[in-house]
Amino acid sequence: IKWYECDECAYKSKLKNHLERHFREMHVPAEDFNGFLCDRCGYRAKQKYHLKLHVVQKHTAEEDIEWFECEHCAYKAKIKASLKEHVLKKHTNSENIKWFECDRCAYKSMKNFLLKAHLRTKHA
Repeated sequence: IKWYECDECAYKSKLKNHLERHFREMHVPAEDFNGFLCDRCGYRAKQKYHLKLHVVQKHTAEEDIEWFECEHCAYKAKIKASLKEHVLKKHTNSENIKWFECDRCAYKSMKNFLLKAHLRTKHA
């Protein structure tokens, strides 16, 4: 397997475009990246998906949003990922959650990218 390695940190990937995306998101300041520009307010996103989330959250009227509703309570979210996170935090027994645990301290997270950020900032 050929690994593509980041010149700035320990990140590596089997796919070149993943390395390019990582570099753009982690090591290029937002003001230096043209990215995806919101035509309503000038917000700039490094990923098209993030621009889409921004438009839904900031510029879409509540009556025009396709809400994601919790089947356990009255919670509703504009974004499906927010509903999934809510269900995990509020309605899932912690023994049934797949935790990403730090091997250097007691930190744990439900999301791998948060563990990676923790490792970069606390144990680099």
